[in-house]
Amino acid sequence: MPRPVPTLDVERQLFASGARIIVGIDEVGRGAIAGPVTIGAVAIDASRTTFPDGLADSKLLTPKRREDRKSTRLNSSH
Repeated sequence: MPRPVPTLDVERQLFASGARIIVGIDEVGRGAIAGPVTIGAVAIDASRTTFPDGLADSKLLTPKRREDRKSTRLNSSH
């Protein structure tokens, strides 16, 4: 099965509808009862025109690629 390719289609629709900032939030972990939970959030504005290289659902990445992505900063990478 081919890997899904991330796009900004939904974000473009939201910006076209008047949104000024979009925040994406995700969590990983077993839950408060079973163990720790880590949460991440990213905010983008309408100046974002491309998707950062190599960014994908972490479940679709190899362990090495996932580890390499940990240190990547996405700030101001238009």
